[in-house]
Amino acid sequence: MTSKIILSHPLVENCEDAQSLFFDDYKYHVTFKDGYRMGGYDTHSKNFTSVKDFLNMKHNIEPCPEDCHCEFMKKKRGEINE
Repeated sequence: MTSKIILSHPLVENCEDAQSLFFDDYKYHVTFKDGYRMGGYDTHSKNFTSVKDFLNMKHNIEPCPEDCHCEFMKKKRGEINE
């Protein structure tokens, strides 16, 4: 399965079949590890049409900015307890 290529990236947490999640125009739904997101997006997951699509965009995975609303950064800032 080609999703193993995506899963082998050190900042990828999970890779699912996007169509089973009703993202009909995409093949893969990728979730990034805590503290990371795709640059230019306000989410911590992204849909891709192919492995090539992911490989072309993987350089855009970035650490969450300090003001990110995600649970990981809220914990880091001390806004919520574990």
